Amino acid sequence: VSWDKYDQIKYYSADGGKILKHTIEEAGNEALMPLTVGSDASYVVAVYGASSISHHTKDALRLYGAVNSTQDGTFTGGHIAIARSEDLDNPSLPFNNVVSFISFSTKRHDISYVILTSADETPIHGNGSVEIVFNEDTPAASFGSDTGAAIKVNLLGEGTYYITTLPVKLNGGFSISCYDSSDKLIGRATGKNPLILNRSCIIRLGNIDGRL
Repeated sequence: VSWDKYDQIKYYSADGGKILKHTIEEAGNEALMPLTVGSDASYVVAVYGASSISHHTKDALRLYGAVNSTQDGTFTGGHIAIARSEDLDNPSLPFNNVVSFISFSTKRHDISYVILTSADETPIHGNGSVEIVFNEDTPAASFGSDTGAAIKVNLLGEGTYYITTLPVKLNGGFSISCYDSSDKLIGRATGKNPLILNRSCIIRLGNIDGRL
């Protein structure tokens, strides 16, 4: 995990308790975060990313605004990292990345958006809702019931873009369809081999312009 200045951390220390926030003051690989916990607290859970948290306990929580069906293509916009500690005397609070990324680049300026689709209808988003459970202090994520097999990513011209999903295996491969501002299909890049997306990993497809 690498922090940027003004990154915001949400955290809680009681089942169903108040969600508190801390804003990172300096960029770096470590951050000093004074956290306020209850006098009888036995744990703390902290979350980077997602718009809100609910159903939160020591062992599980639900995130909203995470792995959305429509994404902005930025790494920051899709990144989720979570930490849990049951040792409140230990000053270290290690965060674990939760999501997986597919990265691609383009030099074209006529692509308004792309749609990533899993060829065999394997779910790749939960419409912004992600369920988290802990294996010891390591978070594991899954989608709820409102899933989909296609993610739309809005582009802003030439650049490198990131598509966020959860660890998944796309046995039938995938396609990336490119559209202009009039919703006209420009071209499609297809990967026919199985694609395995592991937690905390980025699959880099490189430039897709020559594959459309």
